[in-house]
Amino acid sequence: MPSYESLSLESEIPKNEQPLSYAEGKRSKPYATEAGSPLIKVEPVDEQKEKSLSAMRQHAAKQINQLQQQADLLVKQARQIENRVELAEKIGKARFGFKPVLLHPYFLYCRNGKNTNHDKIESPPDDKLTLSLIAPEEWNGECPYGELLAIVRQLGDSTWELIENEE
Repeated sequence: MPSYESLSLESEIPKNEQPLSYAEGKRSKPYATEAGSPLIKVEPVDEQKEKSLSAMRQHAAKQINQLQQQADLLVKQARQIENRVELAEKIGKARFGFKPVLLHPYFLYCRNGKNTNHDKIESPPDDKLTLSLIAPEEWNGECPYGELLAIVRQLGDSTWELIENEE
């Protein structure tokens, strides 16, 4: 008796050993070969390719949008770090006679200084900047260091950040 594993084509199965419901090559027909078979609907290749490309474009656009949002966030964070470093440079050149404690609020004053931009401190001459522990309202009379530029605090990485004015 010949082994079915050794036969490569369905047509090589001997006729007397074929099942009664056997139809030669029924797996490769583009239509149903039996009454109970499901309907075979062949989708045109071009439509299938277009659907696939459309899905790919949609997913790629979504991923590109996510990457753009992440890049925007990184740029924003880099600008914030640059501003903190710039502020630390200015405070490093300011006059003060104490060791700053991390996260404690300090007051940056400038003699004859005006600050209209509250997000960034404009550059007065270094000798006019003074960092103080004393808030403007705590002085008896006029502040000897000039006008308040900003309320700041030192962070753990030795940079400084602006604290929003509560005025």
